[in-house]
Amino acid sequence: MTCFKIPAPKGAGILFILTKIFTMFRFLSLTILAWLIFRWLDRFFGGRSGSNPKTAQKQKEPKGKKASSSKIPKDVGEYVDYVEVKDNKKKK
Repeated sequence: MTCFKIPAPKGAGILFILTKIFTMFRFLSLTILAWLIFRWLDRFFGGRSGSNPKTAQKQKEPKGKKASSSKIPKDVGEYVDYVEVKDNKKKK
């Protein structure tokens, strides 16, 4: 039994490679475009005041009042550190 091979046209390999490169380029460009649109919509409808927490904190604080440095109520006693003193006197 004899098998005849039909030769591939010249340049078919290059055409195949160019088609795959174009498909990959199209996929990457559409992915980047979708990501940029999503970011834009997220910024537009997200309602975030910014990515910097300092600016968000400044907007929440009223201008006339200073933030208290302590969250302990004033009716609670004060915390006092102490140091144990070694007694050098001999007991009889």
